[in-house]
Amino acid sequence: MRDLEEERVARNYLIRWCIIIGVVAVVVGALLPFLVSSPPYPSLG
Repeated sequence: MRDLEEERVARNYLIRWCIIIGVVAVVVGALLPFLVSSPPYPSLG
């Protein structure tokens, strides 16, 4: 039974990391045009 509990905790941890990575990816995707259009980087458009 203990293994099942640990597996559930591990799965919740994995889901939490997937959510965090997804949110970060959305934020980066939203900010990327502004970052790319700033002077240090040539425009990719």
